[in-house]
This record gives sequence, C-alpha cells and structure tokens, in this order.
Amino acid sequence: MIANYKTAFVAFGGNINSSHGAPRATISTALDMLDSTSLTVIKTSSFYSTPAVPKGSGPNFVNAVAKINTNLNAYELLGKFHNVENAFDRKRSKRWSPRTIDIDLLTLEHQVLPCTDEFLRWANLNVDQQIKDTPKNLILPHPRLHNRAFVLLPLKEIDKAWIHPVFKKSVNQLIKEIEPDEYKNIKLL
Repeated sequence: MIANYKTAFVAFGGNINSSHGAPRATISTALDMLDSTSLTVIKTSSFYSTPAVPKGSGPNFVNAVAKINTNLNAYELLGKFHNVENAFDRKRSKRWSPRTIDIDLLTLEHQVLPCTDEFLRWANLNVDQQIKDTPKNLILPHPRLHNRAFVLLPLKEIDKAWIHPVFKKSVNQLIKEIEPDEYKNIKLL
C-alpha cells in the first residue's frame, strides 16, 4: 500500500438492469470504473443473490463487497460513488426502492463520522424509522452494516479479521448475532 492510502470497504448492490446490463454486469463495470489513481480495488467478494429489503419491495438484489485502498477522504469517496451511480442510471425516487446500482461506503479505516453518538442514534433506529429518515450527514461506519447479512457474508469472505470500529466485534461475532432466517435466502451466485 502506498503511503497516505487508507483501506475502505464498499458494498455494491442492484436489482434492476442498467444501460450496462443486468445487475451483476453493472456492478462489475462499476468496479472497473472505480479503479483509478485515487482508488485501487484490492479484493472483491463473490456475488450473492439477496431478497429485497423490506421484504416484497422488488426483485432480488445482486450484492458484493470490495476492499479498496484510497487517498480520498470519506466525502470525496461518497462523491465518486454518486458519480458512478449516476453513470448507471441510478434514480433516487424512494428509499429502498429497486435500483440499477447502490454503492455504499461501509468503513474507511476505523473512522467514526460525524461522531459516535450520531452513529449510535442511526444504528439503533427501528426499521420503520430507517425507511422514513435519511441522514443529512455521512455516517461511518455504515449505520446498518452490523445487521445486514447480505453485507456481512461477503465482507467475511474478503476479510475474516475485520472488526467493527464502534462495537469492537469481529465480522464472525456480528454474523452470529443475526437471526438465522436472515441468511436462508441469500445465495452465492
């Protein structure tokens, strides 16, 4: 790793076709687009088929997680991800609606943004409130990372030693805390 580069984990998902093809092809092309002088994709998980959340809200998603090195800060990364989403016809009409691609910054090193209290406020929202409310600021680590099987399984695949920056739990511990029903419909593609 080059000096001043930081490690980040990024989640990818999509459940409708883009102008670049089906969700799996869209995610692969997006990963290629992101690989640049300011961001290097180090490792990518397998692709997983995952039911839409909330249940019944659309076709199954294709999900993956990538480990990257970058010299960008969290806000610059978010801007880069939004630009790539726009290139793939991403529409933000309704929270958790079907989409061509979704790129979420899960973690950047061990940063907690904007602060631990704000992270915990968003991480502890119930599902109904999560659907209604959108944070106005970037929240790191991603506030629902710890309870999403479709993120934790591919994350474990690429980094078994990963530790949550706030909860100080390993990816294996977080997986064990999720209800087994959350995993039963997640399929490796």
